[in-house]
Amino acid sequence: MPDVDALLIDKLWQPLADRLGDRLSCFDLARLSLDAAIALEAALLAWDLANIASRTLRTAVVIGTLMAFGAAQALRGQIARAERRARPGMMNLDRVTLRPVRLLWVGLALFCAAGLALSASIAALLNAGATLGWIGAVYLMCCVPMPPTKASSPFFQNRTKKLLSA
Repeated sequence: MPDVDALLIDKLWQPLADRLGDRLSCFDLARLSLDAAIALEAALLAWDLANIASRTLRTAVVIGTLMAFGAAQALRGQIARAERRARPGMMNLDRVTLRPVRLLWVGLALFCAAGLALSASIAALLNAGATLGWIGAVYLMCCVPMPPTKASSPFFQNRTKKLLSA
């Protein structure tokens, strides 16, 4: 049975990180993905707080969303540490150490997908989008950054060669 985690990194996230070029690193994209997840979590919190008038506010959801904001700040610090530790072209140690966290988020995404299939409410859509943002952040911070000489995408490499030869 193939390892789903290694398959996701090797076939989906690492090729995406390799194609980013020199303008944006995999850690920058992880921060952007985390920011998108935080924005969707904030929208989910606003949606739940708007339901106070209808008395359908779920206290557990509000507490969970507030905890997600704290976890986001912790993950932001972890992304910064991973960026300092990572060496271009060498294996990123977070690929091994964060495996349980990645599997937890994939399991949560499957759970959200099942909930989304049962009720396609706005809260379920926001939660599913935030979960995908978290998955993107966790997986992208485990990718191997490209060395500066190979980091440029083919478009920028060809453009630079044309400018230098002219």
